[in-house]
Amino acid sequence: MGSCFSSSCSAASTTGRSPTAKVINADGLLIEYSQPIQVSQILGLNHRAFFLSNADGLFYGHHIQALDETRFIELGKLYFLLPVKRLNHPLTAAEMAALAVSANSALSDAALMRKKKRNSWRRRKGVQVLPVVTALDSDGYESFNEISVGNWKTEKGSDEVKQRALRGGESAVKRHFRPSLDSIEEVYE
Repeated sequence: MGSCFSSSCSAASTTGRSPTAKVINADGLLIEYSQPIQVSQILGLNHRAFFLSNADGLFYGHHIQALDETRFIELGKLYFLLPVKRLNHPLTAAEMAALAVSANSALSDAALMRKKKRNSWRRRKGVQVLPVVTALDSDGYESFNEISVGNWKTEKGSDEVKQRALRGGESAVKRHFRPSLDSIEEVYE
């Protein structure tokens, strides 16, 4: 029943983006690396306070393992930057859930930011500049209005048509507010 697929594709391949190594720092922010980089470069001056752990190596009830500082991170993998006090500490269910929530939040925030950037680019790309019409070119001005705005009539009732068009096609009849419940009178004794 239903359709089944024997292969899967990653989100990076469907969107045309190249895979990146994703590091979720201690604050829950996502940092993406497009090229393999050494763990020591990611840790920088924080190498004594933090360590990097591969998300694939995190298991409930097992000790959290640190990646060797000379190792390179792999593209398409997820990593966590964790405080040293959690090193060689068995992972509890609550901690694992917190890491999952942190990863989910960071990844969704990053996806939202990419979407906003993509939409703002489309908005900038989609800006149309209207042509300048000189006073001597009245025929061009009239044809421009007829094509882009529509032919507005100057007879009686044209204001209603214009207002209806400007409001998105609402009825030209103005609706009056009528409360659905009557007010309750207060009785003073």
